[in-house]
Amino acid sequence: MREISSGVTLRRVLQSNALTPAQAVAVGNSVLAELEALHAAGVAHGGIHPETVWISNDGRASLEPAHAEGGAGYPELADDVRSCGLLICAAFGVDPMREQAPASTGMGPEAVAAVHVAREMVRGMKGKDTEGAWTDFVTAAGSLGSMESLSLSHAQLGDIAGSLKRSMPLLGALSEGWQNLTDRVSGGAIPTGGYNSEPQWWKKPRVIGSAAAVLILILVTLYVVKGGSGPSSLLAINGSSPLITGGSPSPTTSASFTSPSPAPTHGTGTVDSVIAQPSGSCSPGSSCSVDITVNFPALLQDQDVAWTLTLTDKCTNTTTDAPGGHVAASQGWTSIEGTSSVSLPNAKAVIIVAKTTTPEAHSSTPVTVGGGC
Repeated sequence: MREISSGVTLRRVLQSNALTPAQAVAVGNSVLAELEALHAAGVAHGGIHPETVWISNDGRASLEPAHAEGGAGYPELADDVRSCGLLICAAFGVDPMREQAPASTGMGPEAVAAVHVAREMVRGMKGKDTEGAWTDFVTAAGSLGSMESLSLSHAQLGDIAGSLKRSMPLLGALSEGWQNLTDRVSGGAIPTGGYNSEPQWWKKPRVIGSAAAVLILILVTLYVVKGGSGPSSLLAINGSSPLITGGSPSPTTSASFTSPSPAPTHGTGTVDSVIAQPSGSCSPGSSCSVDITVNFPALLQDQDVAWTLTLTDKCTNTTTDAPGGHVAASQGWTSIEGTSSVSLPNAKAVIIVAKTTTPEAHSSTPVTVGGGC
């Protein structure tokens, strides 16, 4: 399993956002991959649910360390497979026990097929065959499980996780901590049997812990509003200062700009779209010039616009972060254009994604350079 250094729980993501089918497939694929590696070593996890799955800054889902050590009274490998099926259904936002017609879910045939496999996992039809369940799930997902779709979904999930971490970080972290504490004290979120008795087990009420969390959140909010927490927390809550994360990328860019909008009606901190377009001479293993366009509502104040690049080997899914560039945009501007020079990995095909870091995290549609695997 990957080391969890930062991110937010899947529970918090699901409370704030309804995932797209492609994003749900990306979550299921990551969790099944880690679970298969764990089971190959003969170890059961024993606690797979939205509170123990974390979405990191790169958008990948990771399991917390295994809770079970084996022996009498501990969950078996088959229990993990069932719990993973429940988790995937939660990511899709569907009932894990009832089959639904495609028209009632709004999902395409590939998503419906993937959910069908997840429900088979919940019913125990996959037994303890984690590798088989993983293979069946990815096969059923079709194009939703392709490398291009997974890369885009990871970028989008990373944006969501980053946005949740930046929005009211003090109160969000406190709420997250209390929720995880009450989950573990109550034990209600960890399925140990009776999978048919309560389909939406992740929404089980925890009265005492929730009441305590609400009380502390109210006290902290009053303290912050009165100015007791210092200017940094106030800025994080009222949004009066743009967020600059990790320093500016290397300024290896030349830029041109559109004319200012005559009557700005939007504030700062939003990005409408990011476009990355490699030049025609780009090929894997060589230097490549990537044209970047960032579109946003008319700025009400001067704002730094910065971006980075992510380069993914399409065949091995190995990802490399590359420097991008930044431009100081002025009040009234609605877009900027720049060019970043990067060295592409020596691979059969490379997927390029541009991601803005300021004024807001936003990713471009992946562009592939090279052929197939």
